[in-house]
Amino acid sequence: MEAYPVAALRLWGIPTDGYRSPQNVQIREDLLDAMAAEGLPLNLGRWRTTLMASSDGIDALTCALVARLASRPDRVTGQPQQACRSTSTW
Repeated sequence: MEAYPVAALRLWGIPTDGYRSPQNVQIREDLLDAMAAEGLPLNLGRWRTTLMASSDGIDALTCALVARLASRPDRVTGQPQQACRSTSTW
């Protein structure tokens, strides 16, 4: 499986502008809130602060969600499911 974090976020209707800039902690916090609002399975607990500190954390979380959703397509509907479809041309 291959995942593209920005593409997945955009398919889910989540704005991605500026989240990769190191100083944009608020944008990453808003992005996490938007992910939860879209119904993505999040239970971040103490990891929320760590994820807000870097775009790498957001990217890793997004890729993990894509993998999880792809393994359980029967439990996903709407926009999140679209990011799980295989579009490989191999």
